[in-house]
Amino acid sequence: MKPHEFIQTLNAKNPKVVVDRLPDWLVNQWKKSGQDIEDLLTSVNQSDWAVLLLDHLKPRLHKDLQLFLESELIAVGSVEDPAPDAYMQDLDGEGYAIIFHSGLRDFVYRVARIIATRFKPEMFVQGFEPVGTIGETSRLVSEVFWWYQDTGSAFGPSYPIGEFQLRIANLLAVETETFLLAHEIGHILDIGHESCDAMIIKLEDVVSPDHRDEFVADLIGLRLVMGLNSPDADLDPFNTSMIYAGAEFALQIYSGLECLGFEFKDSHPAALARLERMRSEIKASCDNIASWNIVTSMSRGIDSIMRKVIEIIQDPGEYEDFFEREADRVVSELNRLLEQYTGGMVPNYLEFCIAANDLFKQGYSHKMLEHVAQVTAAFVHDLRLVNGESTMNSSTGVRFQKYKLLLMYVSNMREPAQSLFMDALHSE
Repeated sequence: MKPHEFIQTLNAKNPKVVVDRLPDWLVNQWKKSGQDIEDLLTSVNQSDWAVLLLDHLKPRLHKDLQLFLESELIAVGSVEDPAPDAYMQDLDGEGYAIIFHSGLRDFVYRVARIIATRFKPEMFVQGFEPVGTIGETSRLVSEVFWWYQDTGSAFGPSYPIGEFQLRIANLLAVETETFLLAHEIGHILDIGHESCDAMIIKLEDVVSPDHRDEFVADLIGLRLVMGLNSPDADLDPFNTSMIYAGAEFALQIYSGLECLGFEFKDSHPAALARLERMRSEIKASCDNIASWNIVTSMSRGIDSIMRKVIEIIQDPGEYEDFFEREADRVVSELNRLLEQYTGGMVPNYLEFCIAANDLFKQGYSHKMLEHVAQVTAAFVHDLRLVNGESTMNSSTGVRFQKYKLLLMYVSNMREPAQSLFMDALHSE
């Protein structure tokens, strides 16, 4: 099967994208432009994210390599799959296909969006060290990983974020995925093909034979995204630092997933070992320490956060007491809101939703789920008493109102949160 036919077969299985599947930043930007959301959906359903990534990468590539990637021997495409993965498929002499899972795009952006809240516009002048404490940011990112472990979906808590930070999140996510695309192209170049000059990429050093293919693909991918093999690549210091940060961020995310036991389609060496090897490569290519500091100006700040995230994922015990106290505080506040907005003739839906939005944004979904289930259990217990001819009283009426408030609120959640909380509501 030809590469483009292979991709077409996969694309035919993809469901159409609906508004709820679009990232908030994209919907908001589209609405601000005054354009119809239906036009956005049409555009999204007619495009392929992997193809857009390839178009983003091409200007940095050697012209010979561009021609090779535009030939019938290569095709890229996206498939609807929640697993955060990308891989290259060798089509037995017919060529190669590079496949991106939608879950990779969703997961990378979900984490990048949180990371971006640590950056401010003045950092372009003062440096890219994250602002504020990184503890809360690391906890929010860890929840995204834990949520994926529990549900198989990219989701997590909400938090305040500005327009500048949304742009940073988008840039970081795109460069992260662009590196992963370049990594898969690196596999093809390492294999070699009669229509592609292998000398476009030169590896001067010896790479360990253990998982050699992955280390080489990393090094090739890094050189491609950094434009190191193209005389036409012209990257300013900001874009250089963002591109390199994206490459590191990809492996840091993979390291977090490894800690949770996620198995990628292809066998990989430890992501942190790959990261150290890649750092060594790019540092060797810098003329001096000043150049190295420019290239890594953004990645250093992100690295400080992701190191903490890996620590939390590997050993949450050190942070368990703090998390439990905060989770108990959030649940206590939820209970207070339920008490505050029930007890009258009808529950106060509007005021509860406004207050609950701010509360649910803080995370601790596992505790929230437990509490929702407890409210449901109390309500179902009351129903059983009533069916047994016990008398309804003010207490049972209030518990019924609490259940109605939560049911209404949960029914307006976005997936996958809605399904999980609905399951808790129906747990009895």
